[in-house]
Amino acid sequence: MNNIKRVLVLISILAVCGLFMGAVSAVSLNVTEAGTASSGVKNYTTIHGHVPGYVYISGKNVTTPSFLNIVTTYTVELSKSTKTSVNITSVSKPITPSGPATGTLKKTEYVTIANNIKNYINIHKVAPNYAFSSLGHIRYESLVNIYSKIINYYQTNKMLPNYVGVNYIAGVDSKGVIIPNSIDKASPKVSSTSPVKNSLGVSLTSPITIKFTETITSGTNYSNIYVKNLNTTNIVPITKTISGNILTIKQTNNRLLNNIYQVYIPSGSIKDTTGNNLAATYTFKFNTGTNNGILTKTYSGHGVTFKYPSNWDLQTDSKDGSIFIMVTNLTGYTNPNDAPIFDIQISPNPADMTDKEAIDAIKNMEYPSGYTVISKSALTINGTTAYENTLLIDDLSNFSTTMEDQQIALVKNKNTYFMDFQATKNNYNALKTYFDIILNSLKI
Repeated sequence: MNNIKRVLVLISILAVCGLFMGAVSAVSLNVTEAGTASSGVKNYTTIHGHVPGYVYISGKNVTTPSFLNIVTTYTVELSKSTKTSVNITSVSKPITPSGPATGTLKKTEYVTIANNIKNYINIHKVAPNYAFSSLGHIRYESLVNIYSKIINYYQTNKMLPNYVGVNYIAGVDSKGVIIPNSIDKASPKVSSTSPVKNSLGVSLTSPITIKFTETITSGTNYSNIYVKNLNTTNIVPITKTISGNILTIKQTNNRLLNNIYQVYIPSGSIKDTTGNNLAATYTFKFNTGTNNGILTKTYSGHGVTFKYPSNWDLQTDSKDGSIFIMVTNLTGYTNPNDAPIFDIQISPNPADMTDKEAIDAIKNMEYPSGYTVISKSALTINGTTAYENTLLIDDLSNFSTTMEDQQIALVKNKNTYFMDFQATKNNYNALKTYFDIILNSLKI
């Protein structure tokens, strides 16, 4: 991984010139590296009035003629919405650079000129002394400056500029630009899994995939990754493969129906390409049964569908334009407010409120005294990001004991959907299976 944090332009001293002026190896620059190198060349030229003799990035030495080939090639590629890495090739410097042109070039013209330069270098293996333009002959050093500005602009704005200024630049320094590598200290993290955590009705044969935030390889604890059947308590035989940023696990035998499986990925079992280990053990469960044997009913209405335990009661109501849907089980509770409950409120957002403003309102929600937020997270429901707060509620005027409340809110179709999964703190974990039936089946 080459995640460059900042660009530092350094003027090399003669003692190290030989190190950077050697032959160019047959490697390439990707578009990010080209953009970072362009920033260094542009800044150097602005400060010194000459172009640098080379740019050194990611352990790769690029002479200025070769750099011109790279940035003009990328200009043509990016105009066609492609980003194929460009090889660092050996390109000779021009013998007699000339051309007084200054002014402004529009995008269509500078792309055409870039293509002409690229083709010229490909045929002759030497950078041109100048390029033809509507402004007249543009000198070689000016071309280096122009295309470093264009690719630097692309890196910042993710688009080519509509025009570029042409300044008269003459002279190539023996000194150059050195862009130090950033040191990658970030550990890889799990970004998603299939099956997703706590999934129900998982196939008996489908592979398990764990996607990470970056390219990975096996770590010292790779052999300690396992899958366990929690019903039988047996660790099941598996095979493991890594491709890019995805770890794939296949069970040798079919899974058993109506069984719960746990995937265990210990710290140090995975590392990134620069040697940073998975910092913390990651584990998740899934179920090959449906609803853990709990009988369910299905609610569908007002654009919302979900399953819920068949022995729970369902009510719907509307007030002030909002829709209220609630399921609960009052059996065994003297105080009905203590009973487990799932409710969802669907409220249309004001016509002048943007989705971002509605989301900001969710994120900045304040709670009254007695409501303590113990965790915050984000999750995805049907492709939409939802925001989750888990709270403890100490309100003896309404409840007989401390309550735990998982609140989830999302914005979709110009509505805000606000959900509660609430139960007494002592019973919440035991009722989590019932709540998961609702959440995992929820469609909005």
